[in-house]
Amino acid sequence: MKLYIDMDATLVDFAAQVTKLGLWRKNKPDKVAWDKVIKIGPSFWSEMEWMPGAEDAFNELRSLSEKGVHDLYILSAVNFPQGVEGKKLWVKTRANFPFEKTIIVPKAEDKAAYADGGSILVDDNKETADLFEASGGYSILFTGDWSEVLRKILTTFF
Repeated sequence: MKLYIDMDATLVDFAAQVTKLGLWRKNKPDKVAWDKVIKIGPSFWSEMEWMPGAEDAFNELRSLSEKGVHDLYILSAVNFPQGVEGKKLWVKTRANFPFEKTIIVPKAEDKAAYADGGSILVDDNKETADLFEASGGYSILFTGDWSEVLRKILTTFF
């Protein structure tokens, strides 16, 4: 099995980073001011904190991968160079994970290209998870509880 883990709002606390840097749009407080994110550059992405419980869960999944239980990947979406660069830096410095096992696609819906009967996606976006399943893979919708995600992965798939 291939296990794909999303980054933003799954491994890393995207909303906390936006809040910390004051990047919510003034006229639409639930939307991000992407022009400001782009101006900040790669550090916006590379300095994000782990979601609660994500670091321990990811390390456990990595350990299982090293034992051959599954093949672990990070699968994330961003459509501008500063984001790609920042995510690469985060993966290297925060996750200490090989970048060759990190896939960054331009749009979230592009994740479905990695779906097949032997693949699982953990993602916080229901539409992305549903599209992954419609394309032949399995998905686990991340709702903020990494212990629940680990339980589902270990009891359902391994």
